[in-house]
Amino acid sequence: MVTQEKLEKLGIRVKSRMNSGNFMCWCPLHKDHNPSFAISEETGLWICFACGRKGSWNVLVHELKGDPALLEEAPNERLARLTFPKLEDLAKEDNFTTLWEEPYLDIFEKRISGYLSYRGVDTKVAIAFGLRFDPHKNHIIFPVRDREGTLQGVVRRQVGGRGPKYIIDNFTKSMTLFGIHKVQPDKPVIVLEGLIDVLKAYQFGYNAVALQGTSINSYQVEQLSFVTDEVWVALDNDEAGRREQRNVARRLTGGFRRVYLLRYPPTVKDIGDITDKSVLDQMAQYRVPFTNH
Repeated sequence: MVTQEKLEKLGIRVKSRMNSGNFMCWCPLHKDHNPSFAISEETGLWICFACGRKGSWNVLVHELKGDPALLEEAPNERLARLTFPKLEDLAKEDNFTTLWEEPYLDIFEKRISGYLSYRGVDTKVAIAFGLRFDPHKNHIIFPVRDREGTLQGVVRRQVGGRGPKYIIDNFTKSMTLFGIHKVQPDKPVIVLEGLIDVLKAYQFGYNAVALQGTSINSYQVEQLSFVTDEVWVALDNDEAGRREQRNVARRLTGGFRRVYLLRYPPTVKDIGDITDKSVLDQMAQYRVPFTNH
């Protein structure tokens, strides 16, 4: 059984004990600006939602070089079947402030990854969108906000390494449009696939939002209709993007006064690849009105 007294003996700062029997604490394994470490009172299993480390109570005692008297007996079969505290379960608790509040971003470093410079993203643009960096996992952190600017979650972009490039961190991407909080009302908005595409479009002086995919739903259409009456669709210049571009445009008809398609030069995969503003200017100049037939 884990108690607050035991945690404090290990030098762990406790924020609160929740109804579920989990303690929320500042992680003792890294510089934690916001409580991101959860540990089960019953089982001693713990996880840090910032650095990603997790383990058993005994592992924690060893990690922190604690008093051997704090060690528990070896886990039994029942303990082996139990799971770590889940972020989504913690967030449902009445006395738990969801991690998707502004202080959560303070977990991450306020520095810009060199990868963004490599992609041609201006530092001022990265700062304007509030990008951060997670050095523990080598991830770029993209805060995702609604049109009022309220934080909905974050997307992690892996820099190097294996596995998926983008990780959706505990929110539903189909209920968001990345970049919508930066849209200047009553001006055309470019509908794109990727996050970096939005940064580059913004850098070149255009409104843009990212679907984080190749489909759009009625909720996203409605949110977009609050900020513009003209949309330009420019999904990636690959087989999937070209195939779905007309489908997305079709979903947008009826909700907007004008819907256009943008055509890429043959050598350009997406707006994130564009290094010269004149290329996007030319695409905008020769935009094609969408006709639903």
